[in-house]
Amino acid sequence: MIPREFKSGIGSNTPPRAGEEVTVIYDPLLPGEARTTPGSAIRFRPQAFVIAGVLALGLIGFFFLAFMVLVLLVLL
Repeated sequence: MIPREFKSGIGSNTPPRAGEEVTVIYDPLLPGEARTTPGSAIRFRPQAFVIAGVLALGLIGFFFLAFMVLVLLVLL
């Protein structure tokens, strides 16, 4: 088996680590046109979910406080 290196147009900014498994599909007659499958190249980033959650909660809190201020202004 001859090791080959290639670039894929899909996936995250961070390439897979050395030794990390990825699924590669290729035609044995054209190994230079190898590609990784979409599911094997996309890596889970928990930090992105934490940031999105914090932003969502912040927006919900902001609109709740704005609503409460409006209610208090109408009642007074």
